[in-house]
Amino acid sequence: MCRGSSPVLVGRTGQLAELADALAEARRDGHPALLIGGEAGVGKSRLLAEFAATAPDARLLTAGCLQLGGDELPFTPFAG
Repeated sequence: MCRGSSPVLVGRTGQLAELADALAEARRDGHPALLIGGEAGVGKSRLLAEFAATAPDARLLTAGCLQLGGDELPFTPFAG
């Protein structure tokens, strides 16, 4: 079964507004980094794609984390 995505983003207005506010703050005060996290399949990539479409001049860097065994290790890419 192939699942497509809806052309309408539902229920993310508040999160898109938070991203827009963070971008406005970054343009005023510097270069903040935001960490978007959540379970697989909840729409993180879609949320960022939608945001990127509203801010084509913004720089968005994305990455993923490896599953290391059965234990979740949040923030592993930032530890060290």
